[in-house]
Amino acid sequence: MDGVKQFFSGLFCLALISVLSLLGIVITLNLTLLNPDFTLTALKEFDVYTLMTKQVESLLEGYGVSASDEASFAEFEPRFEQEVEAIVRSIYDSLHKGESGMIITLTGIKEVMKDYVAREMSSLPELPGVIGGDIEAVVSRIYSDIDGMMPDKVLLDESVFGLGTIPHLDLISRVPGYIRTVHQTLAVLGIVLVLSLCLVHWWQPKPIVRALGIVFLTVGVGCVASSFAGLLGNVLFGSLLAPSTTYMQLQPGLLRLFSDMLKPMRLYGFGFLGAGFCLMIMSLLWRSVPTTSRIVATQGLPPA
Repeated sequence: MDGVKQFFSGLFCLALISVLSLLGIVITLNLTLLNPDFTLTALKEFDVYTLMTKQVESLLEGYGVSASDEASFAEFEPRFEQEVEAIVRSIYDSLHKGESGMIITLTGIKEVMKDYVAREMSSLPELPGVIGGDIEAVVSRIYSDIDGMMPDKVLLDESVFGLGTIPHLDLISRVPGYIRTVHQTLAVLGIVLVLSLCLVHWWQPKPIVRALGIVFLTVGVGCVASSFAGLLGNVLFGSLLAPSTTYMQLQPGLLRLFSDMLKPMRLYGFGFLGAGFCLMIMSLLWRSVPTTSRIVATQGLPPA
């Protein structure tokens, strides 16, 4: 009987370790790649808004105009962030609704870029080679260049990615729904396995606490080790790539981004490590309650 109980206890413990580990991966995805706030933070770390400004400055330089200073951009950076945030959140809303054809509206960004051009042009006392009212013509041409560089709306469908990518777009649009279903299923399955483990040990606290402590320690060590191994693997992968100016510029941001992506997994693992240590200490300090048969045998009385 004890052998059968140990077999099922070990089986349920292994299943619970697998379920909790997969749950950590799902939670990490929900907090990073499937979270618009994480994407917005990553865009800010990669200084995307400055790149937008550089694009406008290159247009101005094509007409012999040099941008004034970084202080002028400080007024427009919050507006750039607001427009980009609206685009990112609309993309995530479409993904969560399972829509494969996503419409990205770029009108707001174009208006901010045009306002930035107007600000830079108005700060100039005069423009070389341009007389009087012709400055308005130059501004109009720059506006036309911005309109030509960036459409008002972009529909992310087969017309952009090609006909063969339709199945991939449909699959990507279903990923958030799949993740939500898996998250709920794993949570319910974890509860069922814990109850099954309690039933196997006939609701005796000490063996249950000891078994859960072992499970939590294993999950914690696995999650923490995998997060650090993933971070180390990213560093090694970067060192194996051929050195290039672009990669050297992006490397700090990529390493920081990869570390932020694995941070929820590390915190998840450390949480289970702490809980596992507490449960193991409780199991060691727990004094087994003597059963009725043991009391009867000690007193030398016949059992009832």
